[in-house]
Amino acid sequence: MRFVFLTMEVTNNVALREAAEILRRDYGIEVDIRLYNVALLRGEETWQQLAEDAARADFIFGSMLFGEEMVRPLQRILEQVTCPVCIITSNPALIRSTRLGKFNLHSFGEETETGRFQQWMSKFRPKHGQGESQRQLSLVRGLSKLLKLIPGRARDLYTYICSHQYWLNGSAENLSRMLCMIIERYVPGYKGRLPVQDPLIYPDVALYHPDAPEPFVDLTSYQKWQKGRKMKFDQGCIGLLSMRSSALGGNTAHIEALTRALESQGIGVRIAYSGGLDFRPAIERFFGTPARRDAKSHPPRRRKPRLTCCSMGPASPWWVARPRAAPTSRGWRWKRWTSGTWT
Repeated sequence: MRFVFLTMEVTNNVALREAAEILRRDYGIEVDIRLYNVALLRGEETWQQLAEDAARADFIFGSMLFGEEMVRPLQRILEQVTCPVCIITSNPALIRSTRLGKFNLHSFGEETETGRFQQWMSKFRPKHGQGESQRQLSLVRGLSKLLKLIPGRARDLYTYICSHQYWLNGSAENLSRMLCMIIERYVPGYKGRLPVQDPLIYPDVALYHPDAPEPFVDLTSYQKWQKGRKMKFDQGCIGLLSMRSSALGGNTAHIEALTRALESQGIGVRIAYSGGLDFRPAIERFFGTPARRDAKSHPPRRRKPRLTCCSMGPASPWWVARPRAAPTSRGWRWKRWTSGTWT
């Protein structure tokens, strides 16, 4: 069977491949995973390849899909496929392409159904404007436990909600559970053959270590675990910040290599992650110093980047790297925050 995943980031790719291997190993199911970073699609040939894979897919899933130059061609492709489609936390036009069994966000509003189910569906009807992703995620947290207990049509809505939770807590175990749920419910011939398990929910802000069994929600438990390792770190401690999706998804080979290299020299490492791009909660919780943000406001369509300033003390330098995946990669360089100025 073939699954097509559409994203604009690669943080879940490692976990997806591991999830496919779990299904092959534990259930004897071969899943052909086609991963498309839509931001890198260039030229008619690559878009044609995506259209062909989508036409042959058993299921299409998409997340974090934005940008007018990508939304319109994706809309055309998704309108032509016949398989189930699940699009989350993306441009509203693409979210409306979602159709899972009887749950169809495109046709909602044309139906005459009334009652509680229609009210639930109306909440997931995408709205334009900033904050749409966070609005839907808050709905996910509130409705998932309730809908699980309701048979019939609500099951498709529950699938849509759980897809958010599996993906945004994207460990290999969670993504294997998501694949099992989708196959059991939407691939003919597999009903009742695979377990459908609840998503594992990981903390939004935590400390991570490649040798630890799970993330740590507080510094005390992390330090206690470190003492149990009986390793000597007498050359200081370095703090690292990581994306939550990278830490949970196993996209951490670079972090692990750096951690091993530092620890081998007697340097302790404290890796903190935070959801989204705002690392202030992680900084304040695990590095002990409040972070402040430039209070300037800008019109919604002309918003400039806001500077986050933080300090671990006068003797603690901060290095901030601009990711090479950013549009302005030529401006990538190391910077240091010293005495209130960037140098």
